[in-house]
Amino acid sequence: MDGTERDGAKVGTKAGVAGLTRQLWMQLWACATRLQRELSEEPYELCWRRSQAPFPPFRLRTSEEGRNEETKSEEVKNEEPKWDGPSADQVPVVRTSISPREIESSADTKADANPARVNPVRVAEDQTENRTQDGVQDQAKQTQVQKASWQEAIVQCQACHLGQETTRIRRQAIVGYPEQRLSDREKVELLLVCDAPNWDADQEGVPLAPDSLEYLSKWLEAIRMSESYYLTNLVKCRTPGNRAAWPEEIKSCTSHLKQQLQLFRPKAILALGSSAARSLSRQRSDLNTLRSRELYYEFADRQVPLFVTYSVAEVLQNPNELRAPVWEDLKRLRAFLGQNSQT
Repeated sequence: MDGTERDGAKVGTKAGVAGLTRQLWMQLWACATRLQRELSEEPYELCWRRSQAPFPPFRLRTSEEGRNEETKSEEVKNEEPKWDGPSADQVPVVRTSISPREIESSADTKADANPARVNPVRVAEDQTENRTQDGVQDQAKQTQVQKASWQEAIVQCQACHLGQETTRIRRQAIVGYPEQRLSDREKVELLLVCDAPNWDADQEGVPLAPDSLEYLSKWLEAIRMSESYYLTNLVKCRTPGNRAAWPEEIKSCTSHLKQQLQLFRPKAILALGSSAARSLSRQRSDLNTLRSRELYYEFADRQVPLFVTYSVAEVLQNPNELRAPVWEDLKRLRAFLGQNSQT
């Protein structure tokens, strides 16, 4: 390519760039003109049209509108509150003082209305009767508070790992059975204490499994104690694998058992099972040896006679061998309660 052709190419290139620049400026000028026209048509709107904008355009507040809003806010602040109540003429006048003549007339009227003299003996009797009724009501309220407090303490107890949220496996803490004895605590003559509840008892919310509880009711009907007993557990929570309760678990629940004894104040205690018998008697002998001993459970200032026998589950598993010794224990218990009721 010679020099003439190169110069022609340069000139053509410059002409093309100039043409593109001119076209770009013309497009920018057209956009500016269209934008000015749109702003002149809608002076307070953005350039987005309502039909093309993905969101509704917002309105720009002008200086004149701002001044109007400030003026309205100042008028509201300076406006005096309106009184919707009655006027001064409608407000009644209240007297705050009584004249001596009015006091004397009221006293004379009361004397005329009650001319009889007051009997001091009758007044003293009425006061004594009122104090007695108030004392009974206060005692009943105190008993209800005690029942609610120790029930809540058992349900919310976390003294050992059986009741703590991170390690417990139980569904609920067992308070006792039957519930109606809580309101008729004076009828309770016998407190039955069994071992820790198993899985079935934990699901039902009773100290023993349903079949054991039904079999126990037959025992109590045989000795005429079906209406005057209360059943509770030595340990209120189910143990893993239905094992025997550990000493630290029994120690954690001892305070709950003492509260129940203090509330019911039974005439005798019947321990069902080896764990309950050894814990309440504080002896390590086997159950067959403890059955032949005279035992007491000491708490506070009382010594409650303690009787021990086999658990209901053991008797159901081996009825031929254990039914006879259990019946002997129940007859001894019935004889003691009969003598105690007569005295």
